[in-house]
Amino acid sequence: MKFTRLFIAIAALSIIAASSAKAQRGGVNWTKDGNAYYQNTGGEIVTITLPKNERKTVVSRELLTPSNAQNPLNVRSFQLNADGTKALIYTNTKRVWRQDSRGDYWVA
Repeated sequence: MKFTRLFIAIAALSIIAASSAKAQRGGVNWTKDGNAYYQNTGGEIVTITLPKNERKTVVSRELLTPSNAQNPLNVRSFQLNADGTKALIYTNTKRVWRQDSRGDYWVA
């Protein structure tokens, strides 16, 4: 009887811990020097330099807007090249099985 209660308590705690860890999975995209982080906001990709919270546009809203569209791309994720001059943008994602593994890639 005590073993069953202990097992149920451990199982419940494991489920709660796993769900809270999944909620925090996204993380922060830090710059190489570690003094700023990237943020996708307002249809553009910017860096926020700490501790003063200075904003600098990395990829502008105009670059993220296709020529035949009025709104910028809905950026799911992005990667910058080594010198930060180009960005590989993942957008228009579709769920395949359990993950968003199908989508479009753009270079800006």
